[in-house]
Amino acid sequence: MQAIFYDFETSDKEPIGQILNYSFIHVDENFEPLAELSGDIKISRLQLPRAGAILSNRIDVLEHQKRAKDDELHAMRRILDFLCEKSRAARKPIALIGYNSAKFDLPYLRTSMIRNGLDPYAWRKGIIDRDVLLTSRKLSVSNPNFPRSPAVGGEENRLSLRMETLAQELGLLQGKQSHESREDVLLTIALAKTYRDKFGINPVTFSGYEAGHLDCEERQPRVFGVASPNYDLTSEALSIITPMTLLCASQAYTLWVDLPKFQEGRGKESIFYVKKGGHSFFLAPEQDLDAKWANVAKQAQEEFKSVNLTNYFARSTCDPEQFIYRLDFDARASLTAAIWGEERGAASAVRDRDAKMLYVRHLLRCYEWGSGKDAEIEEKLRAYALRRYGGEVVMAKSAPEPGEGGDPPNEYYHPTWRDLLTEIDTLSEQASQEDRKLLTSLREFYLNSDIYRVAGQLLEAPSKAASAA
Repeated sequence: MQAIFYDFETSDKEPIGQILNYSFIHVDENFEPLAELSGDIKISRLQLPRAGAILSNRIDVLEHQKRAKDDELHAMRRILDFLCEKSRAARKPIALIGYNSAKFDLPYLRTSMIRNGLDPYAWRKGIIDRDVLLTSRKLSVSNPNFPRSPAVGGEENRLSLRMETLAQELGLLQGKQSHESREDVLLTIALAKTYRDKFGINPVTFSGYEAGHLDCEERQPRVFGVASPNYDLTSEALSIITPMTLLCASQAYTLWVDLPKFQEGRGKESIFYVKKGGHSFFLAPEQDLDAKWANVAKQAQEEFKSVNLTNYFARSTCDPEQFIYRLDFDARASLTAAIWGEERGAASAVRDRDAKMLYVRHLLRCYEWGSGKDAEIEEKLRAYALRRYGGEVVMAKSAPEPGEGGDPPNEYYHPTWRDLLTEIDTLSEQASQEDRKLLTSLREFYLNSDIYRVAGQLLEAPSKAASAA
């Protein structure tokens, strides 16, 4: 199977941030390059990159802004065209694959496309999602010759499955990982090839979900041992086996019950959600599990008999860019028509609240100063700045459980302007000269941003009334 390996560097670990640079490299069955799409994306006026992200990806934001040619809108269009072209031209399915891509890169890509009025599933029929990390986990639970080492500078007795650690142990990397998207893609390709040649498992064809044959069986309270990596390097065991029972399944997702957690009385917390191809889920070799687990499985099946994939997740309450999948087909279609369509009135036809919000943000990102609506755009940008960088944007996917008194934790909201500056200052105190240069550029970027120009005084004030946007 051919594959398109990819990677991003981003302004934030959360999808409300943006992609800063990207690389997609199409390879044949022998991992030889066939085509490539790589580039930089200008930081939009809505974004203030996080200090931690900048120290990780080593991007000097001021130099980046001089170098980058594309805005996000047109970069996403180029990426979509590239993926669709490859999927149409292929006679067989192609893998879209990265390292930890199922959890990070793919959701980031889809969020970036949807908010720019593009279909993130346009290549669905010709491209299959894969993730090299899932192969790393499989090898860690099944092959005693697979590297078992801690990360450099990490916990001494904790296994690391980071790409940097594994590439170093397998002789593919000297020193630190660059965290530049194209270099990381090349390293991911080398790692995947090594897995195939050295360990006999090809990440391009490995899905990571080993219970597909159970989905169509009559639902019985059967118990299965599920293997996960043992991260404790003081233990000789490669894996930890957890008794689980299958609750329900669809074509793409399943719900399982972690029986030890259920027995502890943890209720719905014991339900384990699995995305096929996106999560690792390995069945341990057949073994006799204590009869007590069969009884626990029966109890779990009875208690959760009304739980299914339709009602398991609560309606998300976060900002739409934190969980953009809640936009239905009609909402996405209206957003696409407003952004890319030429028909009159398309923008006014956007009815969905989230889609309207995303369309306003599109206008704010793409507006060229001096185009005749500066005052109107500044007003909308000020409202956006006060909401997001004033600490009112909800980041948690769902509202916290009702409790007695107290405020939600800080992680529930987007960090404020002052929080972000404090991050820069705190990290600068003990930073190396090289890191301090990156952080100095970041601070300068903040202070010269349109966000600061239109709302800086209000954001810096000890108290403020943030406007809704």
